[in-house]
Amino acid sequence: MPPSNPFNTVAYDTVFNNLYEPLCRFCIRMVHDKESAEDIVQEQLA
Repeated sequence: MPPSNPFNTVAYDTVFNNLYEPLCRFCIRMVHDKESAEDIVQEQLA
């Protein structure tokens, strides 16, 4: 029997899809740069 994967990709995808844009907008206000904000959010959700 293969080991079970504790990482639920469906749950992660749901969280990522629901929070990515709001977090990007929040970060853009902080760093004043869209690309940097997207990088920050992607790194934190990875």
